[in-house]
Amino acid sequence: NNIILSGSPTFTVGSGGIIDFYSGDKFLANTVGTMEFRSAQDLTINSSSSGTIKTSQDLTIESSQTITLKVGSSTITISAGSITIKSAAINFTQG
Repeated sequence: NNIILSGSPTFTVGSGGIIDFYSGDKFLANTVGTMEFRSAQDLTINSSSSGTIKTSQDLTIESSQTITLKVGSSTITISAGSITIKSAAINFTQG
């Protein structure tokens, strides 16, 4: 069942509680504690504009197989045994 609230409601959920927050068809989430996303299937985050992941401490991205960073046709692929960089040009700049 859907509960529709107006204004700026605050929810407190005990241990094990799950709440999905939506504004229209957009998913919203906000927490002052730990936030965890779980998906039994693929997880995709899309933005029609810029995006940022920012942390004031360490950030770990972990995969049991590979992690690929992609911009255009250039990729950096990290696996347990190797790091592969593919690009039309690779520049090393010291600064």
